[in-house]
Amino acid sequence: MDGSPASRPRHLMDPNTFTFNFNNDLSVRGRHQTYLCYEVERLDNGTWVPMDERRGFLCNKAKNVPCGDYGCHAELCFLGEVPSWQLDPAQTYRVTWFISWSPCFRRGCAGQVRAFLQENTHVRLRIFAARIYDYDFLYQEALRTLRDAGAQVSIMTYEEFKHCWDTFVDRQGRPFQPWDGLDEHSQALSGRLRDILQVTASSLCLVPHRPPPPPLSPGPCLPLCSEPPLGSCSPQGAQLHPSLSFSQPPFLSHLPHPSLLSCHCHCPQASSLCPLSTISPPAPFNPTALPESGKLKDGPQSLRKAETWVEPQNKRSSSKKCKQAVHHHLQQLTDTSEARRS
Repeated sequence: MDGSPASRPRHLMDPNTFTFNFNNDLSVRGRHQTYLCYEVERLDNGTWVPMDERRGFLCNKAKNVPCGDYGCHAELCFLGEVPSWQLDPAQTYRVTWFISWSPCFRRGCAGQVRAFLQENTHVRLRIFAARIYDYDFLYQEALRTLRDAGAQVSIMTYEEFKHCWDTFVDRQGRPFQPWDGLDEHSQALSGRLRDILQVTASSLCLVPHRPPPPPLSPGPCLPLCSEPPLGSCSPQGAQLHPSLSFSQPPFLSHLPHPSLLSCHCHCPQASSLCPLSTISPPAPFNPTALPESGKLKDGPQSLRKAETWVEPQNKRSSSKKCKQAVHHHLQQLTDTSEARRS
């Protein structure tokens, strides 16, 4: 008697087992097992030729921890059988799964399948799932992992259910009878799978990626304030536009006056567009720039000119240090003037 795989009778699934475990109605409870029907084809001159001896089904192995058996998922059971088939690396094969639950991620099924496809580049994989295994909170990552590994992932439709019934079930001549809502559930699951596989990487990130702001316009830049800093002098004849003059708001009084930050326009546009494009940057305040006492020619008159020049500028300053420096210098000028009178 021939003992080759082709001559051995192929084990078939009980009809009730198939109907209960492959029903795609998610409201049905108690389906804790995963059934996997598989078939293998070989590419011959551009045509996929079925390999009947590589066709069958299997179920996950339940765990028995007291006996040291931690079980095995149906996908991993299948991968464990493939080495015994001794597939020719020079040939191209296509494996098709019809599985009651989509592969999980936590127990490593999706990762093991990906590793298998990476090591066996001559094997292609198609997966038709009756339901999405969303009991695993990483089920979406599992589906994307399979897709990225090159597997074709789809939801079973009426055609796949009928094919499994005719091929893997001991139907005893009975035709496949679809259950209520088969097409509706299949369409809904296909929509979910399509949304999962179309999600981009950026939308999965916890911190959303926003595009950078557009570059600043090269239009004319306007100064924050028309007043020059304390002790600075604008070039002769330079006039500021009246609409550019304003005072610093009270709620910003603790900050440096805007005029101390920048009063010079670096605008690349023509001077007709920006009124300050011809004004050179003001010099910073320097108390030593005041008239020295040794250069006073007419005593009180020069002193009064210095007071007239300094005091209005001092009123516009909110800096206590600047006030102290000005008053100290004026006091020196007064003392020197009185000493010369005497």
